[in-house]
Amino acid sequence: MTSEDGKKPASPEGERQVNTFYNLDYATGIMTNRASGKRVMVLATEAWVTLGSVLRKAFGEGAPTYMRQVGYSLGVSLGHNIIGRALSPSDTNRAILLVARAAGWGKVTYSGDTEKWTRYTTRFEHCPSCAEDQTGTPPVCDLLAGVVNGIADEVFMKPHRVTETICGYKKDGVCEFLVEEIAEPTDEQKHWASYVLFPWLRRRR
Repeated sequence: MTSEDGKKPASPEGERQVNTFYNLDYATGIMTNRASGKRVMVLATEAWVTLGSVLRKAFGEGAPTYMRQVGYSLGVSLGHNIIGRALSPSDTNRAILLVARAAGWGKVTYSGDTEKWTRYTTRFEHCPSCAEDQTGTPPVCDLLAGVVNGIADEVFMKPHRVTETICGYKKDGVCEFLVEEIAEPTDEQKHWASYVLFPWLRRRR
């Protein structure tokens, strides 16, 4: 379909191409984010799920805590990179939604207190943690819960508690996380933060 001037119309939201967001130098095997210029690496959903399954087998009952720590570090890194664009915390959090969708995390939305962001829900449709068959029973999104927690802590520079309230594994792939601001970081969060070398976290060790 073309317009009267013979030009193709701009691609609608659902038809954007990967090269809208990323550049790939095939000769060197390097992919970069077009907005930031920073290098990115594609990780297959199957590999993400395999990592979670292996950690559950290796750490048993301690696996959820360890997996959240891994996810937390990823979330803080993502939040840190976006917050560097000098956006307000709310705009930064909304920018996370665009980045998540462009990175293939599924459709991510927020609901609840999206003014002060003290208590809100993060919803994932087509959750990456639930995309492949794996061992375990719901909830299986400990890595993703950690990512959500790390993003919230870094963007708003306050500690949060994240609870997975709905897990869509083997159902509809829709997962929801309740994010609540808390007065003080938990002992786990203090431990996690000691491994993440970003300025505001270093100050709060």
